[in-house]
Amino acid sequence: MVANSACTMGSSQVDIVFSAGKGEPSIPDKGLRTLANKLRQTWSVETSPDVFESNMLSRSKMVIFAGVTEKFFTAELAILQRFVSVQKGFVVFLVGAETRPEMTANLNVFLEEYGMSINSEAVIKRSFNPKYLIPKEALITDAYLQKMTINNDKASAEQEAILFPFGATLKVGKPAIPLLTTGANCLPAHKAICALYSTPTSGRILLLTSAHVFHDNFIEKEQNLTLVERLFGLVFAENLPRVLPDEGDLQEWQPYLDIAELANRVAPVADISFELPSDLRKVYDSSFDISDLAKIGKVVLAYRQLGLAREPLSLVAPNFQGLYPNLQLAIYPPPFADAPLPPLDFFDFNAEFLSEREKLNQIFSDMADQKELKQYISTVFSALAMEIPSGWSARSPKDMLELITRNIMALKSESWLQ
Repeated sequence: MVANSACTMGSSQVDIVFSAGKGEPSIPDKGLRTLANKLRQTWSVETSPDVFESNMLSRSKMVIFAGVTEKFFTAELAILQRFVSVQKGFVVFLVGAETRPEMTANLNVFLEEYGMSINSEAVIKRSFNPKYLIPKEALITDAYLQKMTINNDKASAEQEAILFPFGATLKVGKPAIPLLTTGANCLPAHKAICALYSTPTSGRILLLTSAHVFHDNFIEKEQNLTLVERLFGLVFAENLPRVLPDEGDLQEWQPYLDIAELANRVAPVADISFELPSDLRKVYDSSFDISDLAKIGKVVLAYRQLGLAREPLSLVAPNFQGLYPNLQLAIYPPPFADAPLPPLDFFDFNAEFLSEREKLNQIFSDMADQKELKQYISTVFSALAMEIPSGWSARSPKDMLELITRNIMALKSESWLQ
């Protein structure tokens, strides 16, 4: 910002200046870096914190307002009007659907003098696109109204897809001309989104109703970079080509009656031939569907005159028909399936089929290299599966050896007595 301010105080001419004094969220240093680098390839670009107070407009050819969030004052719009009419400068507005209506109110008054005005309706995509999930990130495949040539160049703008994020529509009338529309794949369809004002005796005004289409997050997607070359090349062109919109591709605004309200007021009538009035709303009669309590008094009086007792309505007992057959007792008990046997993978065959001597030999071979005597005694004690006397709570290796010795002595004494 210090460098830009220093450049602003100078007297050198500049081609394009970005405004940074109307609360713009995106400037060349943040958000529009790719756009500024693209424009610097052909023109000189600078940023000014206040294009109205400084002498920047007097020495520049184009001023860009990208996503303004502050209201334009009447004096500022008068300066822009003199910049276009007297100095023959170029003004570019990038205003999207996120701009509040009070911010675009006086801007629309300024643009209506040149045949343009911004609408409050947003542009959304008609069908699902896996590349862009947000509905307001509209992919337009047929945005160009007609082929345009610049400086007698034979290359023309073909139907290239552009990404139009968070955009709005606009109204276009003479002397402005529409350049881009929403096409057939977006809603609303075939509505103008970009217009250009240009006359031989004044400057040019370009209005694009999306502040994010040239943002760093979207400018390199689809053919948005090509759109930059075409639009800015068209504004800076010495001999502006004669571009005429195809009237069939641009839908005009048409007012419609409130169909929902008229549908609620429809009343059946007999086949009577009569002349239709000029105002079709007089054909619908809303007196047939009145529902109120104006006749209740006459109904009560009729009961008295006829000598009938006015009793409350009695409740008629409903007769419900069963949807299920009657309950019948089962003759045979229901069969319950037994749980399947556990698989053989869960069994330890050595623990089930080996004898105690084989178990001890296996333990000795597995633990011969270990020095943990306590673990060896505990493993042997578990493998013998001896009967533990009641009240025996000691679990030390010494107690285990004592119990094993007592059992051996008991077996020896029994065999000696026999």
